[in-house]
Amino acid sequence: MSDIMLSIVCTTYNHEKYIRETLDGFVIQKTSFPFEIIVHDDASSDRTPNIVKEYEEKYPLLFRNIYRKENWYSQGKNIWEYLFVNVVKGKYIAICEGDDYWIDPLKLEKQVSFLEHHTEYSICYHRVKLLAGKRFELSKIPRKYSMTQYDIARTNYINTPSVIFRNFGNEIDYTLLSQCLASDYVLWLLLSSRGKIYFLDDVMACYRINPNSLWGTKSAIYQYSNWINTIKKLIPKYNYRVSIILCWQLVICECILICKRLGIR
Repeated sequence: MSDIMLSIVCTTYNHEKYIRETLDGFVIQKTSFPFEIIVHDDASSDRTPNIVKEYEEKYPLLFRNIYRKENWYSQGKNIWEYLFVNVVKGKYIAICEGDDYWIDPLKLEKQVSFLEHHTEYSICYHRVKLLAGKRFELSKIPRKYSMTQYDIARTNYINTPSVIFRNFGNEIDYTLLSQCLASDYVLWLLLSSRGKIYFLDDVMACYRINPNSLWGTKSAIYQYSNWINTIKKLIPKYNYRVSIILCWQLVICECILICKRLGIR
């Protein structure tokens, strides 16, 4: 660790249409603590790296970027694990992918302040605007503000650009993240083994629902097959209460997959 309080992790790939809005959301943050911005560009073929370099040149003390020559994702490499364990310096980590963006300049200050004063929590997240094309709607409100691993196993309310979590380094096994499409949900489960989850009812980010995203471009059969394999790997890792919930999810997904394969709606 260092005197950096928080590390912003931004993964990008061909996000030239959106990346300026993302980076602007980072540099407008007003904090009482030092933070760093780490953009990992996964060998984009568009102008994304050029735009990121513009910001790096303008804010050299903030940015510490990685520009890949070869695409790590297509090689099955675990980008989040690499960044969380080997690169980030902060006590806390914030995630925002290159097509999402933050809209509140006090977002980091609010969430870090909460986590600093409530050490029993490992994650703090907030409400977001869901952006589909030009249409906005607010994300769902959870039934309670303080949640446990059991709660997150039942329902995932958490959108990636809303999250700040404690940096546990190599104390957490992140290897499963590279094997599943729903890597964010798996990350919340892993982190919730180290503390509770808190919801701030402030709208501080926009989450873009993109049909061309990694998840959106996969068929329903592929999505459910991938999620079934992920759940099977998760079940042995958790206690009885959480495993029961995951088993129910497994049964439901397998039933849906059978229907999809048979063409039943």
